[in-house]
Amino acid sequence: MRLYKEKIVKGIFVSRPNRFVARVEIQGKTELCHMPNPGRMRELLFPGTALYVVKNHGAQSKTAYKVVGAERDGIPVLLDTVRANDVAEYLITMHRIPGWESCRVIRREVTMGDSRFDLLLMDEATGEVFPVEVKSCTLFGSQGAMFPDAVTARGRKHVEHLGKIAEQGGHAGILFLVQWPRAKWFLPDFHTDPEFAETFSRYMDKLDWKAAAISWSESFDMPESVKLLPSSREVIQEENREYGNFLLVLNNEKELAWPGQVSLPAGYYLYVGHSEGRLTAVENSFRRKRRTWRNPVDRLRASCQLETVITLRSSVNNSESIQKHLIQAGGQPVVLSDDSGKAACLYYHNNPIETREFSQVELFFAMDRFNECMHMAEIKK
Repeated sequence: MRLYKEKIVKGIFVSRPNRFVARVEIQGKTELCHMPNPGRMRELLFPGTALYVVKNHGAQSKTAYKVVGAERDGIPVLLDTVRANDVAEYLITMHRIPGWESCRVIRREVTMGDSRFDLLLMDEATGEVFPVEVKSCTLFGSQGAMFPDAVTARGRKHVEHLGKIAEQGGHAGILFLVQWPRAKWFLPDFHTDPEFAETFSRYMDKLDWKAAAISWSESFDMPESVKLLPSSREVIQEENREYGNFLLVLNNEKELAWPGQVSLPAGYYLYVGHSEGRLTAVENSFRRKRRTWRNPVDRLRASCQLETVITLRSSVNNSESIQKHLIQAGGQPVVLSDDSGKAACLYYHNNPIETREFSQVELFFAMDRFNECMHMAEIKK
């Protein structure tokens, strides 16, 4: 059974003007395509990446095509979050979800209190009825998967509500559809959304949650097998703190005069910093321009456009190692100095976060460094 009735066409990713639109080269012509996944997906979408698209036939469609998937390491990845519930219902109906083999979907979009959950399941063996929220996960490293890839207040509210149901003796579930068959473990993304991670960690032993790794063909036939992924509350609690590193990426649009040294060329500047106990506050402080400068980084921030601030929560300071890896990935070291002191930065002619090399470094410190401890945590169980 195929997920899409329409013919799937392969294209090449060009750019992403905003969260909901992508420019894709299809049969030699660049087309504007709808992107039905508002997540950041910078770990997947690089110029030249193969995409899978279908034609939009709706009268209200503003684009000729819709992106449904991307290719990573030659493997198709489903990006279309709108179809996540269809996939979940199929897997449950076909008894492919371990632990839910005797369940069937009796309703979709069920309202409970001030929340609306994706599915209502009935366990035909016991007659029990319970809600399930479905989440599509497209953030993964070499072995791990994380959700979400952007702050989700709605997602946290759902986990909180479902957790309360379970805490009061009810049955409530969450199904994370991990769109990567090579995944071996799952964690909530505490780097991006520490509140979601804390809420999930608090209720994970009470909820009937499942992280299901699935695989797709180029024709997007429905998955035939599911692999459930383990998680670790200990790792979440150890790492989800206000400690760690931040990567400040600034866009200097024109040559910038700098006191006491040669002017700075136009381009992108990256600063690797560390905070002990105030990581979120530091991140938020760089999202606004300061009127007073305490160091060269503040001065640079005041003169440039903010591209992004990436937080990498960690129980240890990885600044030197991150800097070393980024230099190996193409960053050019530059030392900024003024009356307030010195700061070591990296210079890039083009936006580094749009490159695979930068993404690989970010994924290593955000995810891949946990491969061994997640493996050990699973062995201990």
